[in-house]
Amino acid sequence: MIFVKNKKIYSVLFISHEMSATGAPRSLLRMCRVGQRLGYAPTVWTMWDGPLKAEFEQSGIPVELVPIEETVWPERLAKIEEFDLAVCNTAVTARFVRVCCQRIPTVWYIREAANISDVLAASPPETAYMLRHSRDIVCISEYARQALAPYADEPIRVLRNAVEDESDKSLHRVPGSGETVRFAQFGTLEPRKGCDVLLEAFRTLPKELRPRAELLLAGAGGETDFGAALLRRAEETPGVEYLGVVPGKERIAALSRADVVVVASRDEAGSLTALEGAMLGKPLIVTENVGAKYMVKRGNGRVVPAGDAGALRDAMAEFLRHPRRLAFMGWISRRRYERLAGMEQYTRRMKTLFSLSERKGTEKFLRERERNVAVFGEETVGP
Repeated sequence: MIFVKNKKIYSVLFISHEMSATGAPRSLLRMCRVGQRLGYAPTVWTMWDGPLKAEFEQSGIPVELVPIEETVWPERLAKIEEFDLAVCNTAVTARFVRVCCQRIPTVWYIREAANISDVLAASPPETAYMLRHSRDIVCISEYARQALAPYADEPIRVLRNAVEDESDKSLHRVPGSGETVRFAQFGTLEPRKGCDVLLEAFRTLPKELRPRAELLLAGAGGETDFGAALLRRAEETPGVEYLGVVPGKERIAALSRADVVVVASRDEAGSLTALEGAMLGKPLIVTENVGAKYMVKRGNGRVVPAGDAGALRDAMAEFLRHPRRLAFMGWISRRRYERLAGMEQYTRRMKTLFSLSERKGTEKFLRERERNVAVFGEETVGP
């Protein structure tokens, strides 16, 4: 136990399923950095390694590779008890949730939404059992809570996401100021992200509007059958540019090239891209199945049905016909970012979450721990 001026520094154990440069690990990195600024000591265990590990370590956050098999090791369980709080990221970390919640206060930060059914189908039965009975679940949007509710018997809290203000990295393109209107979607090239719907919407724009439209796509997945087919079709379509996998340090500058940021997902629990677009002062088009749709009002964008290329096309066409409106719409997006998704608000939310570390050793937590041991068991899960 470390003390500074008689004040304990609470230690927080973060569990990540991987270290890829994608939404969930990036959000975890943000949580760790906020924890540091609030005076907590973060440590990360990851089930799989990846390139984002370097960014954690550059921020002074230690990262250790801990395969899921080690959750039964006595020395690993003893190590967990040394921490004051565990934050387990995504539904994939259910096994860690089980062992942590029987020892220390725990938060299960589930970042999935409607795709939870696919996750459960690919996971051991204990994941569904944990989800059904856990009292520690937090998700990132009201949309995600609605999608998770049929699988959970206990209440689910919502703590919305945020992004840092990196507008200083922007190329400062004013929406609607160019000869064309540039739409952009950044995200993995997979069916869930709806990039095929977006491409179809772009291809079917009215002929008189097509010369005024451009589309930027970025993200991994081009090596899959779906991604390869999508990129072939994109290459055949005038006005479409594929940027490949954009490194984290270049992401904001690349996204700022757009006039309008699009999230065409069939299912998206949150959407960091939507938040980044608002932070950059860009109008937004998102689907009804995007958790971050709370960022969009009539004044700064459009919400369209998921999987509906025609509705998406019509929204894009409206922006193309009225490019002079885009700068003001972007201004409204920026104001919504400052009110709903800025770091000041996020830090307050995280301060409340991290304060759960103070419950360790209290009578209330000891009762909750006894309940978790009885419900989940030490070695096996389920009745």
